[in-house]
Parts: sequence; structure tokens; C-alpha cells
Amino acid sequence: MIARLLRSVIPPPARAALKRVLSLPEEYRFHPARSVVEQRVVFTARGRTLTVTADHALPLYDTIAEIVDFDAYQLAALPPLGPAPLIIDVGANIGVASLVLAQIPGATVIAFEPLPANATRLRENLARNAADNVDV
Repeated sequence: MIARLLRSVIPPPARAALKRVLSLPEEYRFHPARSVVEQRVVFTARGRTLTVTADHALPLYDTIAEIVDFDAYQLAALPPLGPAPLIIDVGANIGVASLVLAQIPGATVIAFEPLPANATRLRENLARNAADNVDV
């Protein structure tokens, strides 16, 4: 997602500089066949194994790689957030980032997702992972 944005709106010299600094991956370009009804990916974030599901249209591997493996939101660089940080995830989609953010000790996450189908999947993914510190 972010790599696609970099290619579409940022001039090539600036894009090259940003990619060196941010270390963003090229997209896997893995999209399941249309016959796939549901994807299920199990991954580890902040020491916890999490499971998310999505329909065939979402580039789920790319999303997880950007957020978890390549730390596109630079969560590792966050300063200490205090004993009970309130984190707002706007455009939460199906909840990958919300789940990762929910692993921050003491955090409460408020996830906003305007698309009903995504909000339903978000709630399912949060319930699947017992993320009771996330409000949709």
C-alpha cells in the first residue's frame, strides 16, 4: 500500500531517498484467486501470535508486512507512551494495525472504520484475538 503510494505521487528522486530512509518493501503482489473466499494469516507481533482473516480482494500479506515486518508506522521508534496510552486508529480496515497497537502495554485503542463490511471483519478479528482493549 505505502509502496504503491510512493510510486504514484512522489517524484522518482524523492521516492528513492524516502525508500532508503524508511526501508519500505516492494509489494509482494500476492493476491489470492477470486475463488478464494477467505484468507487466514497467522503472524507474530510484539511477542504475541495473532490471526486475521480477510476476503480474497485484500492484499493481506502486503498489509501485514508493511505494519509488522517493515514497521511502516515506525512503532518501534515510539517514545514511552505512559501507563495508559489512548491510541486512535482512523481507517482501521480489518484491524491489523489495531491488533498490533493493542499489544502496547496498558493501551486502549479506538478503531474507526467507515465501511460496514470492513467494520464487521474488524470486529471478528478483534474477537478472534481477544483484543478487549480495542473499541470500534
